[in-house]
Formats: sequence, structure tokens, C-alpha cells
Amino acid sequence: MHFLSDWVCGEEESCSDHNIVNFKITSINNGKGNMNHMGVRYITNQEDYKKFDTSLATNFISTYNCTNKTDANKLDEELQGEVNQYNTEDLIHDCFSCVTAACNTAFRISKSRKQKTRRTIPWWNDELKILWKKSQCLTTMISTNFKQ
Repeated sequence: MHFLSDWVCGEEESCSDHNIVNFKITSINNGKGNMNHMGVRYITNQEDYKKFDTSLATNFISTYNCTNKTDANKLDEELQGEVNQYNTEDLIHDCFSCVTAACNTAFRISKSRKQKTRRTIPWWNDELKILWKKSQCLTTMISTNFKQ
């Protein structure tokens, strides 16, 4: 919810009995052009996706106490029946818990790396920066002309 702002419940008609909700999606920027990710990051590969599928199915079976554990179609029908009995918030919470547990089981968690901050050099200024760029440009021009 940190990324959503300016919620407005619209008054215009829609094709259903619900009002249209408008909002803005914003990003959290740390001021250096990088985005701060506020969740867990996983390292994934193709083999881990197979583990994830198996773990997710197992989690759903245990969470919703399913009796059919082998046939995917019958399991799907049974889960649909179970889902219809839940209220929306509980359903979302349970599904999110199942997916998170499956991710934690199947994938490795990426460790956050702190980015190195550059030390500031007090005597370096814009004039020196321009001179340095000019010298780099001249060095490149000389080396390309020398090769020809």
C-alpha cells in the first residue's frame, strides 16, 4: 500500500454495480536513481520452479484439507469448492501464506548487498571534471588515429 496514493472513488457509471476507483502508483526512490525493494528477493532457476510447483501444491492441499492429492483436475475442482466457502480476506491471506512458504522452500533468498558509497574528494570540482573529460576524449582520438 506504500506505492498507491491519491485514491478517488469515481462517480461515473460503469458496466457493473461498483464504482470505479482511481489511484496513482508511485515508487520509492532512494534519491540515487535506484529503487528500494521492500520485500524478499529470491534467486530462481528452472529446476527450482519444479520444486516450487510441488511445494505450492502440497501447501494448498494441507491448508485447505483436500482429500484428492493425485489428480490435478479433481484437486482443482475441490479447491474451487473450498475457496467459495472462505471470505475474501482470509482467502487472500491463506493463498499468500501458501505462495510465500513455497518460495521459501524452493528458492534461495538473495542477500541484500549494501552499495558502496564513493568518498567525496574535497578538491575535485566541475572545472576539473570538464578537463578530465576533455583529456579522455583527446586520448581516445589520439589512440584511434594512431591505430589507423
